[in-house]
Amino acid sequence: MNNFDNTDNSEQLIKKSPFGGFRRLPPLGGWGATTDTVLMIEPVAFGYNHETAVNNYFQKNDSEQPADINKQAQREFAEMVRLIRNAGINVITVKDTEYPPTPDSIFPNNWI
Repeated sequence: MNNFDNTDNSEQLIKKSPFGGFRRLPPLGGWGATTDTVLMIEPVAFGYNHETAVNNYFQKNDSEQPADINKQAQREFAEMVRLIRNAGINVITVKDTEYPPTPDSIFPNNWI
């Protein structure tokens, strides 16, 4: 059986975000997981990052207001933390700061 075989009844469903869809995740054993805890950075000033957009094609500089983008990111963050905790996984959250401005600080590799 591969990691994405849907016949294993130990799989869990976790919503991707409150704004749509869900994703079926394979059992943790299939990934060789070694932890029951994750680190998540809570967005404070999430948004478009001009410095990294040059080579990050997932970023789009659209007409949405930065405050609206940040509010949506905060809602999605809170919902994801709730869903992960409900799945029995410990979540350590660290709240970003407004200064210095770090629009993509939600990625923990930027902190470590």
